[in-house]
Amino acid sequence: TGIPIADQILDLERGRSNFDVPHNFIGAVTYDIPSFGTSGFARALIGGWSIDSIVRYRSGLPFSVITQSFDVFNVGTSRRVDRVEGQDFWLDDAAVPGGRRLNPAAFAQPAAGRQGTLGRNVLRSFSVSQVDLALRRQFKFSERYGLLLRIEAFNAFNNPNFNTPAATFTTPVFSTFGVSSAMLGRGLSGNTSSSQTSPSPGFNSLYQIGGPRSLQLSARFSF
Repeated sequence: TGIPIADQILDLERGRSNFDVPHNFIGAVTYDIPSFGTSGFARALIGGWSIDSIVRYRSGLPFSVITQSFDVFNVGTSRRVDRVEGQDFWLDDAAVPGGRRLNPAAFAQPAAGRQGTLGRNVLRSFSVSQVDLALRRQFKFSERYGLLLRIEAFNAFNNPNFNTPAATFTTPVFSTFGVSSAMLGRGLSGNTSSSQTSPSPGFNSLYQIGGPRSLQLSARFSF
């Protein structure tokens, strides 16, 4: 090509950052439900109710397909694979999480000691969408005393959000290659296995977005 090898290698390293999210939307809405009545009984029965909602949508995170090799000293290294021209990166598959999987035919093992031709972070994982809802009731017993009851539904519509698919390429190719193996919440917490007992590097999956629907009840007495 006439381009020095060192420059070609550096060009392959040019790509998206690991946390690149081109589209990220978060919206919050609070609505105080009117009591539709002026009598004290009506206000006591249906007054003080409110609805809160948080809506989230963002693009998927970028990732690379890598392969692992070991030298004569059994030291492992990770390298990106070669890209096979003319092959689509993704295959539609209704039987796997997210409805698509990586195409093994689109990748090949690079020669020993060489970085593959696949660009850095050229692939993008699944997008994320989630709606959280809360219903709360405020009771005012006096100027000083009050009670707040709240029920919250995280991922209220139970929309499935999946973690980045398995992207370690081997020969022969494992059946799990290119398939997501966990919900996004478990992936963000660093725990993608139900058998993992060591501390995870992130927050507990209960406090991450991208998990299954979960409910929380709370009560707060103020004085």
